[in-house]
Amino acid sequence: MTGLFNIKDSLANKISYYHLMALVVSLPFDLFFSHLVLISYAIHTLIQLKKEYVKPIFNFRVLALQSVFLITVCSTAYSFNKPEAFNEWGKQITILLFPLIFCLNPLDIRKYQPKLLQAFAWVCAATVVYLYADAFITIRYYQLPWLTIFSDHFTNHNFAEPINMHATFFSMQLMVALAYLLSCVITESNTLSRLFNLLCCVVLAAGIVQLSSKSILLVLVIMINVAVPWFLFRGRARLRFIIASMSLTILAGGVILASPTFKFRFATLLKADLAKQTVGETYDSRLLRWETTLELIKKKPLAGYGAGTEMSLLQDRFYQKKNVRLFSCAPQRA
Repeated sequence: MTGLFNIKDSLANKISYYHLMALVVSLPFDLFFSHLVLISYAIHTLIQLKKEYVKPIFNFRVLALQSVFLITVCSTAYSFNKPEAFNEWGKQITILLFPLIFCLNPLDIRKYQPKLLQAFAWVCAATVVYLYADAFITIRYYQLPWLTIFSDHFTNHNFAEPINMHATFFSMQLMVALAYLLSCVITESNTLSRLFNLLCCVVLAAGIVQLSSKSILLVLVIMINVAVPWFLFRGRARLRFIIASMSLTILAGGVILASPTFKFRFATLLKADLAKQTVGETYDSRLLRWETTLELIKKKPLAGYGAGTEMSLLQDRFYQKKNVRLFSCAPQRA
C-alpha cells in the first residue's frame, strides 16, 4: 500500500501523480468529485507549465480522442434542439480537455500506470463491499430475510443507488478493475498479494453479478474464458486454464440462475430483449430500440440529425409505432 504513495520524482510530478490518484479513486462516485480533482489538476498543470514540457497537441492520436466532442460541436449547427446540443457540450467537455492536459503535463503516466490501476481496482472493490454492507444494514433494519439481497430490491440500479451511479456504468468500471487484478493474480510472485488481489477479484465479480448488467456479464465471461488465456498463457497452461475457467463459469452460471431474480434478469429478460414485439406490448424491448435506431440511421447515415436530437427523434418513432411503453419511458441517459 505504501508503494502507491511513495514515488521518486520531482515535487511537481509528485503533485501531478497524487492528482491522478485522487481522480481514479473518485471515479466510482459522484461526478462532482472527479470534476473537482480534474479542475485542480488542470490549474496545477498550467502553473507548472514550461515550454520544454509541452508534448505535441495537434496530432492524429489527440484528435482521435477528441473527435467525439468535435463531432458534437460541428453537428450543433444543424441540430433542431440547440439547447440540448449545448448541454451535450458541457457533458463532453472533459473529452476535449483530458488529452490537452496530459499533453501539457510532464508526468510520465506509463511509468505510474500500474499503481494508478491498482488504486482504482482496490477502491472499486471497497465500494462494492460498502454497497453490500449498506444493503445488509437495510435488510437487518427492516427485519427482512437475508436472501432478500438477491431480490429486485437490491440488484441492478437499486444496488448502485447509494453511490448515485448508473448500474451499467459502474459495472464497466468493475470490469476494468477485475481485468487488471486478474493479470496481477496471474503474474505476481508474492503469495499474500496474489491472495488479496484474488479476494478483490471475487468481490468485483460478485458486484458485477449483483448489478445485473447483461452486457457486462457477457464481457466478463468472454474475458475470463477467451481473453485471459489467450494473452496471459501459452501451451498446456492455456489449455488447463480454459478447462478450469469454463468449469467455474458453468458452475457459477448454475448458481446464479438458481436465484429467481437473476434467472429472470439474465435469461427471461434476455430472451424478451431479442424477441420480436407486437404493437402495444408493454415490455421495453432492446431489439425494438435497435431496429428503430437503425431506421433513423439509414435515413442520414453520415451527417445524422445533429447533437441533442436523439431523444426527440426516438420518442417520435416510438409514438408512430404505437408502442406506449417506449414512448412514455424513452431511453434515459445516465
